[in-house]
Amino acid sequence: MSSEEIKTIYKKLVQSYVNDYPRADPLWVLNEVLNKHIEAYIRYEWKAKEPAILDLALRNGIEIPKVKELMEKGRTRKEAIVEVSKKMQFQISETEVENWLKELRKEKLRKVKKVAKREMEPQIKDYEKTREEEIAKPKWELFGLPTPPPTEPTKGLNLKTISKYFIHGLAFSILFLILGIVMVFILAILVSLGSIIGLIIGIGLLFLSMGALNGAITDLLWFKVSESLLSALFHGIFLFVMLLIVDGVFIWVPRLTFPNLYVRIHTFIVGTLQNGLVGKTVGGFWKET
Repeated sequence: MSSEEIKTIYKKLVQSYVNDYPRADPLWVLNEVLNKHIEAYIRYEWKAKEPAILDLALRNGIEIPKVKELMEKGRTRKEAIVEVSKKMQFQISETEVENWLKELRKEKLRKVKKVAKREMEPQIKDYEKTREEEIAKPKWELFGLPTPPPTEPTKGLNLKTISKYFIHGLAFSILFLILGIVMVFILAILVSLGSIIGLIIGIGLLFLSMGALNGAITDLLWFKVSESLLSALFHGIFLFVMLLIVDGVFIWVPRLTFPNLYVRIHTFIVGTLQNGLVGKTVGGFWKET
């Protein structure tokens, strides 16, 4: 499409917008309405001025034969607009725009003289009502852009969520303590039977059990977690490393630095909550979709 053709389409677009705002000055319509709509199309949809103008013109009922022809051949609307706007540059001088606006002002004056006041009043009311409705619309709806996909509401920390973190951490700590006692006996037996190999197998079983245990608690409280043996093994390894770091910094360092009852109670509550948070976060890496 040539520069003259898109210039003609833009001129029709200006005319259409001026007609939609009968009480406003054409220069205001151009700067405050049309140009801002074009800028919005560039920002949110097209990233270039030429396809933005073509799309906006089509939405305002202005026919573009080349786009129509491509769509009849099976192209989508967007594909047709992109194809037509290729190798096309929109350039227009200020003088041309000023001349158009002068013509539009004269045309508007002639129309106003021909229309009786009683016929104009309902149009003005409708225009003002429409404008108020447009201002209240979201950006994408105002500019005719595609509606963005719905987003999930942000869930803040509430008492129920904090309680679930505490239960997760407490349940894991109690069950892991029981599991640890059992694993000590199993590890002793494996080491006595196979020395280094038995030790490696025992540690592997420990990580596997940790992953399976945290996965089961996460299933009950939060979401479904993968149940495969390999997933449980890596789940347990990662959980072990994270708990070692977090508990070491926030539980054992304060307890060793300030060995008193108040610190022990405080670190127990904080530690239980943080263990629940770590457990859920690590479980999320193996969440089933």
